Formats: sequence, C-alpha cells, structure tokens
Amino acid sequence: MENFEKKELLKKFSAEGRNKRNPLDLTKADMADEAGLSIRDYQKIETGEADPQLTTVTAISSVLNTPISALLGKETSSDLIVDILCALPTLNEKQLKSVRGLIEATLAPVTNSRL
Repeated sequence: MENFEKKELLKKFSAEGRNKRNPLDLTKADMADEAGLSIRDYQKIETGEADPQLTTVTAISSVLNTPISALLGKETSSDLIVDILCALPTLNEKQLKSVRGLIEATLAPVTNSRL
C-alpha cells in the first residue's frame, strides 16, 4: 500500500472511530481501557499518528460495536473484501493470516445480527 493511501486509511479510521465514540459518551480513557490499550496508545490511534495492529482494530471495533469496514470508511463489508482480494497476490503468509482475521472480524457483526 502506498504511503499516501495508508495515511488516508489511518485518517479515516481515526475520524470514524471518534465519530462512533462521541455519541456513546465514551472518553478516550474509557476506550483505551475497554480496548486493552494505554491512553497514550489510544490517543495516537485516534489522531492518526499510530498504525494499529489487526488485534487492536478488532478490539476498537468490538468496543464501538461497529464493523471494521465502517471504521475504515467503507460503504459495505463487500467493498473492503474486494479491496483485500485485489491485494492478496502480493501478501506473504503472515499477512494472509491477518487478512483472514480481518475478514472474519468484519463479517462477524453481520453474521451475529442475523442469528
């Protein structure tokens, strides 16, 4: 992923996370605690200074009860999946495992809401 694209994605993630957090009346400290992060690490994520790992993205998504795709500014989970599928040929085994986790975490809210 190009550096510019990565920065834009981090900017979207931080803005969407903040937009979802505020109506829930969660402070940054609340979010950090619920997601298992230090307040400083969470602040860096919310300001777009940090590049969170998949486990952190998943934890934040869970606390906000919001699909990861929505936190990435994607219209639907399908859009995110298409983007990931296009990148698959360039990924190594470790990255592919992360992608699998991302897809599972993205689809989990959809699957759970249908039960």
